Amino acid sequence: MFKYIVGSFILISSAVFACENQEAQFIGKVSNYTQLQLSESTIECYFNIQLSMLNSSQVCPLVEGEVVGYQFQDKDCSLKNGDPISGVLRRVGNWIVVE
Repeated sequence: MFKYIVGSFILISSAVFACENQEAQFIGKVSNYTQLQLSESTIECYFNIQLSMLNSSQVCPLVEGEVVGYQFQDKDCSLKNGDPISGVLRRVGNWIVVE
């Protein structure tokens, strides 16, 4: 019985710790694009993604509820509303990034 309990604990622990970064493939469009003027020379740009497809990872899933309404940062400030966007969404710490 002890071996069964320890074996179960090891399996559960390895499954939990194996999931470091939740991720999902996606296709969508840029929406709610916003530019914030922080100073005379500094602008930060943020946007939402209007999803048309989200395929969550089977191992470390990032679910749609976490993505809808999330403000992503456009570091280059090169996007605009309606632009097609696709790739991989990955949770890194407290952030969700587009790769």
